[in-house]
Amino acid sequence: MIFSPFGGRAHRSRNHRLKRMRKPRNSNSQEAHKGEQLEQRRMLAFDFVAAFAGESTPFYISGVTPGTPELNQAPQQVTLRFSPGTVIDSSTLDSISVSRTGGGLVKLGSVMVNDAPNQNEVILRFAESLSDATYQINIGTDLSSTAFGSLRTEASVPLKLDLGAYAVSVVPQPMARSGGLLTQAKDQIAVYFNANDPLDQTAAETASNYHLVELDASGNDTATVLTPSS
Repeated sequence: MIFSPFGGRAHRSRNHRLKRMRKPRNSNSQEAHKGEQLEQRRMLAFDFVAAFAGESTPFYISGVTPGTPELNQAPQQVTLRFSPGTVIDSSTLDSISVSRTGGGLVKLGSVMVNDAPNQNEVILRFAESLSDATYQINIGTDLSSTAFGSLRTEASVPLKLDLGAYAVSVVPQPMARSGGLLTQAKDQIAVYFNANDPLDQTAAETASNYHLVELDASGNDTATVLTPSS
């Protein structure tokens, strides 16, 4: 111990004071810590990527497809794909709905998460055939993943169906009323088309556009194709 000539203890040495100074934090470790926090925040959300209608090529890609895509065949199902590695929580699928322009909600037959390893996909199956109209698939942010949190932002997928003329029913040996009596046309088959698209009369009345396939008693195709006379 060093004593001051004026009495009492001397001040502690400079070296001792330096030991008590707080050690500055390494700037590299600070940046690494910030990076880890940012990465954790990114992992708390996932994104909608694309929509498919029974094809390997998507009809809609988020941020890429302009306007409203048009399909010429009514899809039986639509597959929604989200960020790779996402496992969609099936208990939150009610966040997805389909609406028809001017016609309210579209009834879905089923909504389910695809099988592994494609659990980042949701399959929508329609309860009935879709008609000519413009539709929108709505995906809310309550849709969640078992690991990545919730959908980052709401998403909507526009879709227009332009199916052209199509048969809505086929009636073999149709009945007709004449003079108060019902008669059956045993040599005819009546084909009814949708009312939204006008038929080309020439094409509709061309007999070669229609084929009748003969089946055996078990319902098997006999490979016999009949063409109507008119």
